[in-house]
Amino acid sequence: MASTRTSRTFLPPGFAKSVTVFLNGHGIPGRDSRGQKVVGDSFVLCFNAHHEPIEFVLPPAEFGKGWRTVVDTAADGELSDEDLPAAENLIVGARTTVVLQGIPESTG
Repeated sequence: MASTRTSRTFLPPGFAKSVTVFLNGHGIPGRDSRGQKVVGDSFVLCFNAHHEPIEFVLPPAEFGKGWRTVVDTAADGELSDEDLPAAENLIVGARTTVVLQGIPESTG
């Protein structure tokens, strides 16, 4: 699918203060040196540069059963051990980055 250019009016003017990046470990198109499909972990990166918390929505279940926090710049070294389900709303604090790792299907 070819990419297309959108107009600058696509985003509200002056409010590009947050972004989510999904890295799909199951969407790697290449093969390894033995011709096997390359599969890695999936990650969701939530960046909030705003001075207030912002709500993000995690990917739906078709991309993973849930998500585990591996980085939270507001956590002061204490990460939550509570896993988040797919499609869950996540509040990311002001000027904070959160990185979530997909929970493999084989884990409980």
